[in-house]
Amino acid sequence: MLVGEWVGEYISGETGRNGSIVFTLAAGKDTAVGDVLMVPANIEMPTAPVRTDDPVQRTPRVIKISFVRCEGKEITGWLEPYPDPDTGEKTSTTFEGILAGDKLEGKFVSYLELSGRRRVGTWAVSRKKTSPNQ
Repeated sequence: MLVGEWVGEYISGETGRNGSIVFTLAAGKDTAVGDVLMVPANIEMPTAPVRTDDPVQRTPRVIKISFVRCEGKEITGWLEPYPDPDTGEKTSTTFEGILAGDKLEGKFVSYLELSGRRRVGTWAVSRKKTSPNQ
């Protein structure tokens, strides 16, 4: 049911963050691979190379989708842990959604490990159409 390439976006009114989502699921597989591009609120475009050892980064960051599972029309999954762009705190994000044809929509929850804070948002993706020649 999830075979194909999916593209869309997420938004959190709570944090002001948004970004793009891309993932692919091949036939015969039960997990997806993909990325989320996280764009921090009030983004600062770098004028010099970004330090990779600095956990607080106010620039876009690619986060890997670690796991996606589909049972019926319900989707669940999580992202690889990443540093929060405001605090550098280790963050884990889970998501859930509903499949309706070529669209997936749902909610996500991000948990900040040290403070225990929780942040929420919504996401939506659509399956990319393939040409008949592919």
